[in-house]
Amino acid sequence: MSIKYDLFENPPRAGKKEEGWLHARPVIQGTLRTERLIRSISESCTLTGADVKGVLESLSERLCYGLSNSYNVYLEGIGTFSITLKSKPVKDKKEIRSASVEFKNVEFRPDPRLKRKLQLADMSRVAPKEKRATFDGKERRERLWGYILTHHSINVTTAMAINHANHKKTKEDLLFLVEKGLVKELHHGNAKIYIRNPEPADHKAEGY
Repeated sequence: MSIKYDLFENPPRAGKKEEGWLHARPVIQGTLRTERLIRSISESCTLTGADVKGVLESLSERLCYGLSNSYNVYLEGIGTFSITLKSKPVKDKKEIRSASVEFKNVEFRPDPRLKRKLQLADMSRVAPKEKRATFDGKERRERLWGYILTHHSINVTTAMAINHANHKKTKEDLLFLVEKGLVKELHHGNAKIYIRNPEPADHKAEGY
């Protein structure tokens, strides 16, 4: 087992004409979903699949409970979860009330031990036959939409890795989904993320 990667050309920065510079980026092999994790955990210990599922459900509930009561939640060997909030900018504390403050996002900070383990992981560049798979525009957009349905959001780097596509094609695909009304583009710090548009609720992936 190893972390798969390939080399991709850096997109030019605004006002620059840099070309030809390559950087390594992980090539995503898929998503390990809950059922697969449950099966893998139960096979490596004395807990049954039902036991593991119950623990994960309880963990999810306790995680939500802690975060919604102003606690950070630390899982040993995994990391720390915390929340961020959003509100309109004001100059006087009296200008804002609790009703104007909203939940923004859940942030994750990995445990140092998890980071050390990943730093020791083997790296292997994908073989030519592994990266030959190319997708037409319809297939790329369907793959991105499928990811968003599961994860609710995506960024450009992840989208590029999912389809092994360059920055230009990926931006075009995401813009297509925005224009279709399937996703919304949001600024997250200096980056952009694309989240599923909750309205209308009956979006489907047909018609690409």
